[in-house]
Amino acid sequence: DLLRVLGLGDALRMLPAYLLDHGDGFERVAFLNAAISRVWPVVRAAAARVTAKELDEICGPYLEAYRPQSLRMLRVAQYEPGARPPTLAGIRCEPPPPLSAAEAGGEGDGLASVEFTLDLRFVSDAQLTIEAVGPGGIKVSVTVSDVQIFGKMRMRLAPLLPSEPYVGAVTISFPTTPYLDVGLRVSGAHIPGLESAVRSLAVMMLEDMAVHPRQLLVPLAEGVDLSALRKRPVGIVYVRAMSVSNMPDIERLGLPDPYLRVYTRERSPSYTAIRHNTLNPVWGEEIMQFVVEDNESRERVRFDLYDDELWRADRLVATATLKVSTLQPMQVLHQELLLTPADRFEKRAQKAAKEKRPGVSWRRALAMCRGSPLDFSRTVATVEVLYVPLRGVEAANRPATSSSALADLEPDTQRPASAPRLSLPEGWSLPPSGVLTVRVLRAEDLHTGVMARHPFVKLTLGNMRRKLPQGSAVSGRSGTYEWNDAVELVGVDPFETPSLLVRVRSKHSTLRRVPLLSHVPAFRKEFALGEVTIDLAPHAAAAQRAEGVHAWRISDTFALRGARRGSVTLDVRFRRNEEVAALRRRSAELLGEVSSGPTNS
Repeated sequence: DLLRVLGLGDALRMLPAYLLDHGDGFERVAFLNAAISRVWPVVRAAAARVTAKELDEICGPYLEAYRPQSLRMLRVAQYEPGARPPTLAGIRCEPPPPLSAAEAGGEGDGLASVEFTLDLRFVSDAQLTIEAVGPGGIKVSVTVSDVQIFGKMRMRLAPLLPSEPYVGAVTISFPTTPYLDVGLRVSGAHIPGLESAVRSLAVMMLEDMAVHPRQLLVPLAEGVDLSALRKRPVGIVYVRAMSVSNMPDIERLGLPDPYLRVYTRERSPSYTAIRHNTLNPVWGEEIMQFVVEDNESRERVRFDLYDDELWRADRLVATATLKVSTLQPMQVLHQELLLTPADRFEKRAQKAAKEKRPGVSWRRALAMCRGSPLDFSRTVATVEVLYVPLRGVEAANRPATSSSALADLEPDTQRPASAPRLSLPEGWSLPPSGVLTVRVLRAEDLHTGVMARHPFVKLTLGNMRRKLPQGSAVSGRSGTYEWNDAVELVGVDPFETPSLLVRVRSKHSTLRRVPLLSHVPAFRKEFALGEVTIDLAPHAAAAQRAEGVHAWRISDTFALRGARRGSVTLDVRFRRNEEVAALRRRSAELLGEVSSGPTNS
């Protein structure tokens, strides 16, 4: 009966680990479950003292970083801790890792850490209400409840202390992606795809934050150096997206407007420029960089092909992945990756694989109205990739300490002068380590008129081009729109590319009634509502004169140029990623690149 109702997979998931994996050393944990049940009321009381506002301040940056493109804003509105404690189905103690001087405290006796694997069965009755803002300013409330997490969880207690709380921190990581399911209840307006977007958001955050090689680090004691427990980079990957060929025509009228989204972690992606009305986009002008934390197992470079949309969220068309472990270090590799269709196009791709009848018939014409077959068998993304590892295997495996975290990344002064150096091919140069975050807050008193409404923002910095979605109109204030959206530009040197161009644009307002025509070139006319040019060099020079300052900020309201009236409020922040900067110096030394110009990046 159990197998008939649940199925074999769910039934096996419910069995304890000491029955399924007894040969792997899992033991019974009845005593631990009893202890958790007794302690949980205290934990629940402490969690109940956390207000929704305080929780939003903690979770807000993560919700913003992982927010789907179909949603404009996510905010924690209400929180109620659950009374049901988690349960364990098995425990296995792991052998202690090699001690470092930082962990052992220089004494060399006793364990510096305790590590074990838990078979987690977490079914929570906690409730979390999230306010979401969809396209056009539509507001809804999503209540997340009945969270279920089943899987093996690795937990490490380190460093061990001689007095309370006896443990400096706890690190949590899942060796593989656990089973995750959530219950959702939506109140308010209907936003298509909202429930699937929230479920995907939960899985994405868990995989990107707590699945190996990622880990959650929870400090328990004050004044304890935890740098030895933090993940440190093992190298850097440079990616140059060249082109995509033979992209299927997913539009019913006109051609798609493709761009690539490239990332190793969901919360820090990079984008190519949008190429309008083409099935064979070509780029090659921008080199992206990504820090690698694990080059042996799960680290991958992901390529997502999107179609830029006017009135709705951009559509994911196809994806491809490239394992870092397959890359040859210190070599620029020319890769051709076969793109696999996204879920929404998978059935149409399978239909194209079965379709063998040539010619045009009334059946095929009717099929075009319902969604014509799409051939992804020849859709290829061409990229160039360079992987630069750290100096030696020992340096990559040794934990990072406060004194040596960046020292191992510095150029190798002992490198023989006669050692061979790799020269970069034509069109290649190592990007800087600066990160520029541009947040558009609002635009006021825009001269939209009758023919140009629904404004959006385009950003241009050198070869980098980004686009922000449509703003939300402020009720009762004509010509005022809010965004509160941010764009992160990675690989920025404010001395080499000092001019940040912010353009406020709009589409023809009548196209809202006929969205299919938005892809016809004749109907894609943009209206200029004004622009702003910000000179970044003076701010970078002022920060450079202040010794040790590698971050600065511009927060102001700028009058729009080229328009009758209007202004835009921006928050521009620059910071230098120290790890990327050290890795870049290491890369330049290994590749024999001679640096020139200011050293702000």
